[in-house]
Amino acid sequence: MPTSSPITRWSRRHTLLAGAALLSGSARAADAAWPGGPVVIHTPYGAGGTSHNLSGVVAAQMSISLGNEVSVQARPDQTLTSMAQAVATAPPDGRTALLVSNVFVRAAVASPSVGYEPFNDFRPVGLIARSELALVTHPRAGVRSLSQMLGAARQQHRTLRAASFGKDSTSDGALAQLRQLADVDMPVTHFQGQAPAVEALLAGEQDLVFINLPELQPLLRQHRVVPLAIAARSRSTRLPQVPTLTELGYPIVFAPWYGLVVPAKTPDAVVEAFNRELNAAIGASVVNHVLLAAGVRPEPGTPARLREAMQDEVTLFRVQSRALAARNSAPARKS
Repeated sequence: MPTSSPITRWSRRHTLLAGAALLSGSARAADAAWPGGPVVIHTPYGAGGTSHNLSGVVAAQMSISLGNEVSVQARPDQTLTSMAQAVATAPPDGRTALLVSNVFVRAAVASPSVGYEPFNDFRPVGLIARSELALVTHPRAGVRSLSQMLGAARQQHRTLRAASFGKDSTSDGALAQLRQLADVDMPVTHFQGQAPAVEALLAGEQDLVFINLPELQPLLRQHRVVPLAIAARSRSTRLPQVPTLTELGYPIVFAPWYGLVVPAKTPDAVVEAFNRELNAAIGASVVNHVLLAAGVRPEPGTPARLREAMQDEVTLFRVQSRALAARNSAPARKS
């Protein structure tokens, strides 16, 4: 099984500390109007992935500082759409939140009938962190570059097997774009979380998977995967030798960000209190250290900053969609 990341190990230890803090209570929590009861952060992504691990770290730290239960409810059996709809219609008391990423916005822009509207049905609480997404294969594939892998697949008329860590996940969106731009036969298998998707790759059952950098680094140290490209605007400082997908001719920018939203009618005072506690948790020295060590950049800030990130995602998605449409409509080049 893949080695656990620093985020995962920290979250397990501090969940126990959070429980102890709840037993002792806190005058600060007792005096505050918010939270006034258990807070649940919902995510459709299973254990082992960056989304779940990030929310677990933050929830544990908030539980300790508030003396109030803050937990993560992971439901990989549910889609992002069904979970977003459930959170949007929950009581607007700041005790029901949704962990969101790029895909939360992209899915709604790509399909207006998806069942929720990210800007009207929710209020942003704040960003948590940003990460990077790398495309990898397994050493047994016998290739050292994406060009080699795609070239061999075309010449041999071979199907490439790709794994995502959940329908509507960040990896699912990136793979969909790569499949269209590369014009290869590449069916995607959706796993319930990043860990089983990576395990399938390591077992040779899949050929390609996008992995968040925190989970990638232990695998690289063990030489268990081969990095092919980064889905970012520029090369990663942690993997400077790995080209971006744009450099390789595939303009795919899919740098994951993560944040929290609550139902649209949540009062200003509650959002402000939630944001303040969220930023305090992200800024805690131990949390900050663990996130940075794992390759995730902490990003505390205002609710407006998360809204800006969401709007930037809309713009980026539309630019990429136009580029894809132009590429697909261009006359085929003669061989």
